[in-house]
Amino acid sequence: MTAIVAVRDPRVVVLVGNPKAGSRTRQLAERTADAIVPGADATTVDIATLAGGLLVPWQLSAEAAAAVDAVLAADLVVLGTPTYKASYPGVLKLFLDAFAAGSLTRTIVQPVITAGGEVHRHLVDIHLRPVLTELGALTPVPSLIITESEIGRFSELLDEHVLQHGPALRAVLDAVAGRPTTTPTAEALR
Repeated sequence: MTAIVAVRDPRVVVLVGNPKAGSRTRQLAERTADAIVPGADATTVDIATLAGGLLVPWQLSAEAAAAVDAVLAADLVVLGTPTYKASYPGVLKLFLDAFAAGSLTRTIVQPVITAGGEVHRHLVDIHLRPVLTELGALTPVPSLIITESEIGRFSELLDEHVLQHGPALRAVLDAVAGRPTTTPTAEALR
């Protein structure tokens, strides 16, 4: 007898790794989440608002622990980050340090990266992907990387990205969204 697993709406989290709260990076990541899963009730975690509660990952503030739990429960995380000193911001690293190796297994991550120019286009991706792999995250499609000169064309570039990579991303998302709904908590990972 084959077990039937009811497919539910995917849980979507927009994770913003910009050290400035309410940044343009946040807006682009939220628009990307809406393009991937239109109408989803996405939760936005703006790490800049949690910075003080991230300084010691094993002593997270209540707000930071809730943000970790939201990411752990997500099927899709749209991770928006700027290029910052040739990598991603330290506040994002502090947040990612709160996760145990393998804790994001079966969590899809779609990075949305802003870069100052062509010379910085791939720097964050080069540094971020190994960390996401260590955490067990699924990154089935390329990052959406936008340079400062392309910001005005974001909608067009987002449409192209979703047209090209959306079917693969949605197929993996559909498979993940059908999983049982039990997930670890931040407390269990400490």
